[in-house]
Order: sequence, then structure tokens, then C-alpha cells
Amino acid sequence: MRDVKRFSWSGLFLIFFSFSVSAQDTEDSKKIQEYNLISQRLSIVQQQALADEEIVKKSDAFTKKLESEMIKKNPEVKEKLEHRNSIISDYDNARMMNDEKKMLDLEEEFKTLSGEILIHQMEAMQNSELKDEGDKLEAAVLGKMQEIDPEVPQLIARLGSLENQLKETEREFIN
Repeated sequence: MRDVKRFSWSGLFLIFFSFSVSAQDTEDSKKIQEYNLISQRLSIVQQQALADEEIVKKSDAFTKKLESEMIKKNPEVKEKLEHRNSIISDYDNARMMNDEKKMLDLEEEFKTLSGEILIHQMEAMQNSELKDEGDKLEAAVLGKMQEIDPEVPQLIARLGSLENQLKETEREFIN
């Protein structure tokens, strides 16, 4: 949940969608399976990159600037951010106590609150200086990921291709 907090600002890369596609044939099943495998691989590499000391420093500095800009635009955001931190703390406690119901409740509350905060993040990212800094951070993370696994660009491209194919299958299924 902590990584979600740190990088909830970035809807720009490695967002893994879940599809409600009914795998009617083995071709669709294979695509879904490949998509999931690539997503898992990229997620592991992303986690490794996000653990890099230099990336953590850049991320923390960016997060502080982003939150400051959000609060400047709407002071009520400060309360939402504090509540989100409280949820994370409560979640950690529930996990230690193996309280799965509490964890599920907190996850739901976290998702709802994160959606509200995302709107403020998008507004704050209209600041061109902040957007440029976010782009640089994203490039640094992707660069670190590629350092860890040189196939990252091809994996991202393949993931995008599979995503488009699965969305088309989903559209056909709905119609």
C-alpha cells in the first residue's frame, strides 16, 4: 500500500488493467495469460526500481512538491492526505493482527479516498514546472527499470499491444 501512496500521482505508466473479457477461445486465454505474465514481470522490476535510493529521494521530493501544490490549490486536501496516511497505518496494524475484514474495509476506503485525491493531483499537475519534474521522475524510474531488465521497453510495447487487443475483444463481446 505504501508504493501506491508514493506513486499514486502517476497514471502515466505501468497501469495494469483487469479485463472482464470472457475467454471464449484459447487465443483470448493465451493473450490474457501473456498479459498477466508480462504485468507481473514489469511489476517486479518496477518495485525493484522504486526501491533504488536515488529514485526514492527524487520521489519523496516530488511528492512533497505535489502535495504542497495540491494543498495550495485546495487547503482541504491536507486533511485528505492525513486521512490517507492514517488508513495506511491502520492497514499495517490490521495486517499484523491478521484482521482480513478490517484490511478489506481499509482497502476500500483507501481506494475511494485515493480517487478523490487523484482529482486534486491531476489539477496540480497542470503546473508545467511540476509536470516537467514528474516526467523526469517517470523517465528516471523507467531508466532504472531498463537497467534492471533491458527488455522493459519491448515488454511495455507488448503489454500495450495486448491491452489494445483485449479491449477490442471486450468491445466485440459487449456488442
